Amino acid sequence: MNILIKAICFFVLCSICYESFSHDNVASADFAELEETVRNNTGDIEELKRQIAELKERIDQLLGQGSFGDTLFKQGKYDEARKEFIKEYKDAKVSNNKKAPEYLYKLAQCFKKMKKSKEARTTLKKLIADYPSSDFCGKAEKEIKELK
Repeated sequence: MNILIKAICFFVLCSICYESFSHDNVASADFAELEETVRNNTGDIEELKRQIAELKERIDQLLGQGSFGDTLFKQGKYDEARKEFIKEYKDAKVSNNKKAPEYLYKLAQCFKKMKKSKEARTTLKKLIADYPSSDFCGKAEKEIKELK
């Protein structure tokens, strides 16, 4: 039961932090998921610990440590990073965030690490087509040639 008390305290602290980052839709969704887990926890302490660790990591990213996808990529969790970059790309695209092409580029890097050349090439071509003035286009064109 001690972990539940810690989780609730952490939850309150995180709610204060998240108010500062209310523009981050992904973070808000992560926080809502943790909130539901804490409220509905029926004794699955390991799941609660995992959720708290993920939220702590997410807060670190929001404070300037890079995106959650970057962290997963650095840990070699390419499929998880891929999923996160897809979410980050969709959020960036919806909000017209200039990071959208960067997330596409990083998504392609995940595909490359996963030995999925076709998907990497398709993603890089989408980056070039959708964001022709992006700084990532030059890198994307070079990598498309290397993937053939």
